[in-house]
Amino acid sequence: MCSGGRGCCDETGRRCGCAGILGRCLKPCLLLLIAEGEGKHGYELSGALRELGLDVSAEGGRLYRALRRLEAEGLVDSDWDTRSSGPARRIYAATEAGREYLTGIVGSLEAASSALADLARRARHLRDG
Repeated sequence: MCSGGRGCCDETGRRCGCAGILGRCLKPCLLLLIAEGEGKHGYELSGALRELGLDVSAEGGRLYRALRRLEAEGLVDSDWDTRSSGPARRIYAATEAGREYLTGIVGSLEAASSALADLARRARHLRDG
């Protein structure tokens, strides 16, 4: 079963292509989640990604590698949150460059969404005869 509950993986649990499509959108997904709610830490982001159908928790440090790349690219900043009880956690905030990146890819995301919707419609037509 897919992490998103789509039911399109085979009975052996082998991952299908749908996870790969969302996986290639990890950068904009993460950046959007960070920009929508400043001050999120990795665990919160992992849960929010899971709600979108993208479960990176089973893939080792993929989430944290992606966050480090976003920071290296200047799209997010991070700082240590020491206000809560327990160990300090790194929290992330979108930079102005990160917000500009999101604004700049809206057209690409809309075009990809339209193309995928058309592909699904055509595949559904073949399936349903």
